[in-house]
Amino acid sequence: MRESNASTLGTLDPDVLGYLQLSQRLLMTDNRASIPAYLEAHWAEGGHIWGLF
Repeated sequence: MRESNASTLGTLDPDVLGYLQLSQRLLMTDNRASIPAYLEAHWAEGGHIWGLF
């Protein structure tokens, strides 16, 4: 069952990080190409995520 506010396929990385923060979920990814830079920016703006694998 999919949540109505869950990110969909093709959602941009910054939007996924915002969703994870608000929904108190962790991030599991093998995206080493773009996600590190987005995570740094997210953290620099005071954002957080609940876990990272």
